This record gives sequence, structure tokens and C-alpha cells, in this order.
Amino acid sequence: MVEDERAYKDVVDEEHDRQFLREVFVHRAGHCEFTPAETVVAFESLVSRLDKGNWPGLAPAVLNEKSRAFWDRKFNVFADK
Repeated sequence: MVEDERAYKDVVDEEHDRQFLREVFVHRAGHCEFTPAETVVAFESLVSRLDKGNWPGLAPAVLNEKSRAFWDRKFNVFADK
């Protein structure tokens, strides 16, 4: 929910820890409509931040390219609900 993300951002801002927060959105209708590939790429970005101490490229084009790399493993589909 956007409200949850806003609340988290407010806490980060209060603590002056903005370097730890990155907000990335998917331009798609629906609530929590992420493909498994998008989820994995977001998680790998977080792990990279923790391992290396800085954020990897998080531009939409970069994240989309990384997500498309999962196509052969069929992670770029939505699960049946």
C-alpha cells in the first residue's frame, strides 16, 4: 500500500537515513502485480546494497532489462489467482 510506503519513508526521513531508502514502482494496474522476475530483481538489488554498501542501478530501464533476463525461466508471468 502506498500509505505503508509513505509511513516507512517518514520514519527514514525522521532518522535522516535517506541513503538507505529506495522507492521503485511498477507501472501496472492492480495491487501488488509483480512478476516473480521483478520480485527477484528487487531482492537482488537489496542484497547488493547490503553486500557492497551502495545501491546498484535502479533506473526503470535497468530493472526491466534484468527482469527480462528471467524470460527463459518463465519468471515473467503472473501467477494464477
